[in-house]
Amino acid sequence: MASPPAGAEPDAAAVELTADASPELADDVKALIRLVTRFTRRVRDSQEAAPEALRALLGDAGLANRHLEPLISLAMDGPASVGELAERLSLGPTTTSQLVNELHRGGLVARVEDDADRRRTIVSVLEPHRSLIEQCARLRLAPLYDALAGISPSARKDFIRTWQLVVAACER
Repeated sequence: MASPPAGAEPDAAAVELTADASPELADDVKALIRLVTRFTRRVRDSQEAAPEALRALLGDAGLANRHLEPLISLAMDGPASVGELAERLSLGPTTTSQLVNELHRGGLVARVEDDADRRRTIVSVLEPHRSLIEQCARLRLAPLYDALAGISPSARKDFIRTWQLVVAACER
């Protein structure tokens, strides 16, 4: 975190958070914040890495980059109810329902009543668009595959477990 400008009072919350931490832990937290910021920026920028044909398809349907995540999830993880999709995307059900409605109106997904439970609607990518969405997913996920392939299975498990702990702590 940046130091406050000369003469400015430091943020009380920042001081409070680091007061009980060792200097090494405080440095590690700062390093993690910088890495997460860089990672988030790269993921956000990767939305522009969608194949031109997919961006054109979204544009023609009046959709935007925010519609890529549900499409990729449905293409890679399979059909889902709106609630299941919301959980996959860490979004609220209302937001997810709105995204699904927009994708359906845009002709990119199908909505089918669940035979087992007629109250549920199952959402899936329409076949003519699946390969294009999968291509986009491969482009966007390639850096993660490359990074994780470069470390041992044991280190990957530790890395994933660490991220689970970080996310759980942030969700408290």
